[in-house]
Amino acid sequence: MKKVISGVVALLLCANVYAQNFWQDYPFLNLTPEKANSRFSFVSVNGGLNFGTDAVNNGFLTHLYRGGYMDSLFVENAASQLLPVNRFGVHTEVGITFGITLKDSLHSILTFSLQKRNNISGKFSDDAFRLGFQGNSQYKGQEADISGTRFTSMSWTQLRFCYQSMQSPRSVLSFGFSVLAGNQYHEANVNYGKLFTDSQGLFVDGSVYAEYYSSDTANRAPFDVNGFGTSVDITWTYYGKTTVNTSQTFKLDILDFGFINWNNKTIRRYVDTTFHYEGVDVTPLFTNPDYVVELPDDGDFVKTDTSEIHRSIFLPGVVRATYTRSFFGRKLTLKALAAVPVWSYAVPFGSITLQYKIPRIKTAVSSGIAYGGYSRLQVPFKIDFYAVNNFSLDAGTTNLLVFFKPDELAGCGAFVKLTYCF
Repeated sequence: MKKVISGVVALLLCANVYAQNFWQDYPFLNLTPEKANSRFSFVSVNGGLNFGTDAVNNGFLTHLYRGGYMDSLFVENAASQLLPVNRFGVHTEVGITFGITLKDSLHSILTFSLQKRNNISGKFSDDAFRLGFQGNSQYKGQEADISGTRFTSMSWTQLRFCYQSMQSPRSVLSFGFSVLAGNQYHEANVNYGKLFTDSQGLFVDGSVYAEYYSSDTANRAPFDVNGFGTSVDITWTYYGKTTVNTSQTFKLDILDFGFINWNNKTIRRYVDTTFHYEGVDVTPLFTNPDYVVELPDDGDFVKTDTSEIHRSIFLPGVVRATYTRSFFGRKLTLKALAAVPVWSYAVPFGSITLQYKIPRIKTAVSSGIAYGGYSRLQVPFKIDFYAVNNFSLDAGTTNLLVFFKPDELAGCGAFVKLTYCF
C-alpha cells in the first residue's frame, strides 16, 4: 500500500503531463465522417508534463533532488543500470484552444490555440555519470570518455492556427502554423572530452572541446522574449471501409517542425584546451602550519572564450504513423503507433494499445504497452469521459506502472484535456 500511495503522489507531482506528441491526439480535433455535417464550436484546455530516462531510476533521482545521503553502494547500484549512451527528457505544457466549424463544402474546422511549452533533454555516457558521482579514482591507469554529452533546455510561448477539412468522404487534411516567442534557452555540448588518471594517482591529463549557449542573461523571467520562430503541424487521416460493427483509420502526423531564432544577446562560451595537472604538494604543512599552499587557478589550464551571437535552434519534432481498427460494434479499438523523433535526443517510440468503450456510462478506457522515446518499457493508460452533454474529459498517464513501483522505474507522466462543445 505504501508503494501505491507513493506512486499516486509521484503522479500528482507530474500533473498535467504531455508525452512530446508520441501518442496524444493533439492539436487537431478528430473530424470523422460522422461529424462532417454537424455544426459546432468548442473550447479546450490542456496541460501536461512527461519525464523519461533510460538511465537511472526514480529512486535515485528522488534522492538527488531532495539532497539525501547516497553511499557508494547506492551510487554503484544506479551506475550498474547505465547504458553506453543514456538519454533523458522532460516536456511540459499548458494551453487553451478555441475552434469553430466553417460554412463551406469541405466541412472545415478552424482552431486557435495558445500554449506555454518547456522542453529539457540530453544524453550522456556512463563515464560521464561515474566521473560526476564517483570521481576518477576508479579510472587509475585508464581514460574516461565524456565525449558526446549533450544538454538542451528551451521554453517558448506558441500561438497556433489550424485549418482542418474533409478532402474526400474518406480523408481529412489538417494544417497548423505557429508563431513562436522564445523565452529561455540553454545548451551545453561536450564535443570531445577525455580524462586520463595516472595508475599511481600522481597526475591527470585531459583534453576538452565544449560549447555552452544561453539566451540573454538580463531577461530571465518566464515570459521574457529572447527570440522568435515558426513551426508547422500537418496531419493526414484516411478512413477505410466502415460497417456497423467495424472501422479502420490510418493517420500520418508531422508535428512541431520549426525553429526559434534566438537574438544577438545569446551568449556563447567555448572551451578548447588540453591540460596536465599534478595536484598540490601539501608536505610542508606537516612541518610548518603557517605555510601558504598556492592553489592553481582554473584559468591556468582551462582556456575559455565568450561572445554574443544569433543562434537558431530546431524544435524537438516528431513524425508519427497510427493505425486503428475497431471491432464488435466499435466497442473495442486496437491502435498501433510508431513515432520517429527528429532534432531530439529521444529514440524511436512504438506502442500498442487497446480501447474499450462503455456506452452505458459514456466512458472509454485504453491501455497497452509502449517502448522508446526517453524511457524503456511503459504501460500507458487513458480514460475518455463524455457522459455530460457537450463536455468531454481526456486524462491519463504515460506509465501506469509508476503506481506500483515508483522507485524502480525511470520516468513518469500524465496529461489532461477538457473540452466543451457549444
